[in-house]
Amino acid sequence: MLLMLLMEEKWEGGFFMLNKRTRVVQILAILISLISGLVVVGCAGSASQNGSPTTESSRTPIKIGVVVDLSGTGALLGSDEKKAAQLFTEEYNGREGVGSGPIELIVRDGKTSVSEAVSQARDLLYSENVDFIMTGADSQYALAISDMAKQTKTIMFSNNSNNAYTMEAGHKYAFRVPNIVEMTQAYSASKYAMEHFADKKRYYLIAHDYAFGRSVVDSFKKDMKELNPSVEFVGESYVKLTETDYNSYITAILQSNPDVVFYAWMTGVPFYKQAAPYNLSQKMQMLSGYWGGVQDLMVLGKAEIPVGAVVGSYPWYGLKNKENQDFVAAFQNKYGEAPKPSAYYVYMSMQVITQGIAKAGTLDTDEVIRALEGLNADTIVGKVAMRAFDHQGVVPYWLGTARWDEKLGTGVIDDIVEIDTKPAMPTKQEIEQMRKNSE
Repeated sequence: MLLMLLMEEKWEGGFFMLNKRTRVVQILAILISLISGLVVVGCAGSASQNGSPTTESSRTPIKIGVVVDLSGTGALLGSDEKKAAQLFTEEYNGREGVGSGPIELIVRDGKTSVSEAVSQARDLLYSENVDFIMTGADSQYALAISDMAKQTKTIMFSNNSNNAYTMEAGHKYAFRVPNIVEMTQAYSASKYAMEHFADKKRYYLIAHDYAFGRSVVDSFKKDMKELNPSVEFVGESYVKLTETDYNSYITAILQSNPDVVFYAWMTGVPFYKQAAPYNLSQKMQMLSGYWGGVQDLMVLGKAEIPVGAVVGSYPWYGLKNKENQDFVAAFQNKYGEAPKPSAYYVYMSMQVITQGIAKAGTLDTDEVIRALEGLNADTIVGKVAMRAFDHQGVVPYWLGTARWDEKLGTGVIDDIVEIDTKPAMPTKQEIEQMRKNSE
């Protein structure tokens, strides 16, 4: 129509008449106005799948604060926890068609210190106002941070191994995906022992001297006595987390001459290194169910591997599903090394967080909590059911015997056994009673 107006000598109609030159100027103005309007509409946003406009500014970032140990004894764990969080963030933010906003990741160093970790968490909760807070495998400070999360009504995901976190001290805002808690680790080890060397009766118990270590030992003793009342415990030792010399403890084990040494560490690397010259794993059966066993083997040298020792956790080379293989490939491509178990815990937690947000369709805390409760999440180790009554995920556990793998150039576990941990987990009624008793 505008072209027709340009062709005419006169524009008759409307509220006045214009000559040709004036008509051109006016029509060009109309064109500019129309084009400007289209640009404004385009900048305002394109139509989403449901027909409503979406804009970059309307995609509120998901602020996730993470406290892990990047220095101190727990640094072996925290390094991979940070790497996994960064990898997931990059992958998530790079996906097309993600409905929620991008992840804004803030990682802080807990320095293997309760006071430092709590201080960093306080800043994340009160100053950074994160939507979610997460802690790594160090269980020393999980409960203190959980209390702050409850006070600030912030959803917390922890990967610690403290039973109490989702049991007697559990609350509306506390979640945990991998059930690598004291009772499931002790249960896995006792079940393995009864199925593979039930004839061995004399046990020596040793662990790091903090809540996790003592609780695992207590749970293991209870499980073993129930499974085999004839079992005898010939010694028990607890090692300070700051201890560097394990020789006196190794000597005590040798003098007790047990059939089996059961142990639970934050990290067993110092113990393995110092036990190697004694050939401890060749003189007696070494057994553990703690979450760091596979991780320890990945940093030990060939001569330091406790060949034949039973250790557990998530073996990157032993989980054959495609999701895990894709994760391992992405991790290796980014960091030049395979993921340790602590990387799995954080990555899985972030998978569940974002699936909960997607299900809720909002970042509203109460709505996300409702979405997470009972969620059957897809993770790199398979489906994980999030129990609604205690916010604890149900995940299998893997145990195997240690050896050196020349091809991979690292310590691995062989003859991997997958253990169903559900029988070791408390019922809804038990959880309710625990929380009632703790009030």
